[in-house]
Amino acid sequence: MDNFNTAIKDKREYSGLNLKEFEPITKINLRGKKREFFTKVGQTLSVILPMESNTSSGNQELSALWLSPDEWMVYTNDKKDENGKEILPDTRLEENLKKGIFDLTTESGGELFLAKTTERISNPQNPYGMSKIAEEMFALQLGKRYKIPTVAMRYSIVQGSRQSFYNAYSGACRIFSLAFHQGKEPQIYEDGNQVRDFVNIHDVVDANMLVMEDARADYEMFNVGGGAPVTVNQFASACAKVYGIKNYKPKPSGKYRFGDTRHIWSDVSKLEGLGWKPKRTINDSIREYKKDIRQGKLIAKNGIL
Repeated sequence: MDNFNTAIKDKREYSGLNLKEFEPITKINLRGKKREFFTKVGQTLSVILPMESNTSSGNQELSALWLSPDEWMVYTNDKKDENGKEILPDTRLEENLKKGIFDLTTESGGELFLAKTTERISNPQNPYGMSKIAEEMFALQLGKRYKIPTVAMRYSIVQGSRQSFYNAYSGACRIFSLAFHQGKEPQIYEDGNQVRDFVNIHDVVDANMLVMEDARADYEMFNVGGGAPVTVNQFASACAKVYGIKNYKPKPSGKYRFGDTRHIWSDVSKLEGLGWKPKRTINDSIREYKKDIRQGKLIAKNGIL
């Protein structure tokens, strides 16, 4: 491949040549040992430096590579579209939802690809999400001001044992388990291909304990997810299998809830940089919940169970 210097040196001439400037890969080396150093790096770069030899950590923008016990290389790995623009989906138009058009596209109608959501991104589409961002900002800023160690945990859809049986917002595990236990067809919105991130309650507990004990987590925000994208149809099928329903095929209703997010998949690499990893699967969560029902831990009202 020719570069600019080669063209000048050899006095080469080009016709019909399109030149395009690419953003350079930025790389810095960091050295430090004190707690304040790790805290400042986390606050500034939103990345947790790995502590074990030959390991790395990072997010969608940055990667941190261990070089020695007190030295790291941090480099950019951010990817953008051909125009250098990062696309954050906006609220879906209700007129499209009514027509059964559930997926988002670019302004020119191009296809969008599913990407993990890092802690750097906050794009709430409904009052619930907006309230969570506000609470997070209050907690972190006041914690810093008054020197109270504070950590913000962004849980994805938490499922598993001892989940409320009465709360309609408990999530897919409750909704589908109740339906299958009663021999009914569960309600599946849209086309069922919307992606969700389910995390088991035991993995959430592990994450909470870790950040409370690790000073590197102070004044940071962390995604806590299951590590894999799962469609609603896939979750319903997994639930049906646990309840012994053979040859089950999801039957999406085509109905929608205006303001719902189409896809969400949390990037948990930042929390993994502290040594945490999701260990349980959606099947573990469903089996735990079914066990609770069978043991009578969840006593239904009005004789439902």
